[in-house]
Amino acid sequence: MASSQVRLRILPSARCLFDKMVQIRLEGLAPHKSVKLRSKLVDDRGVTFTASALYVTDKTGQIDLSTSPSLAGSFTGVEPMGLFWAMTPDTPHSKHLKKNVLSPTSVELQALCEETGELLASGTNEREYLIEGMKRIPVAEGSIRG
Repeated sequence: MASSQVRLRILPSARCLFDKMVQIRLEGLAPHKSVKLRSKLVDDRGVTFTASALYVTDKTGQIDLSTSPSLAGSFTGVEPMGLFWAMTPDTPHSKHLKKNVLSPTSVELQALCEETGELLASGTNEREYLIEGMKRIPVAEGSIRG
């Protein structure tokens, strides 16, 4: 597997709103090869969250998370956003903390050869909380704060 030809694509864009779906594709691999996909983010406290899934490329050497099933890992079956919702903290009982919603959360994605552990491709999805032009207005009314 020539990793220089392997591409990890995040569509429609590598930067999106936190609640928007993205399509993840891996292209340029040999047909019927086992590939592990991993996701990782580090929150504002430094807690690491990860997920992984095992896939097999199709006859054209591609994996499309919207149609390809995960065979093992943090989830199984066709789960287009599984690498995001299945992330769990490395520190037990921790919850994702985002103190500054003005900056995006970066989710690192990696594709690894299942047999050798070789890094084939990687990319970053920046998930934003506010759209351009949106304003934050602090609320302090009676006992309501936010």
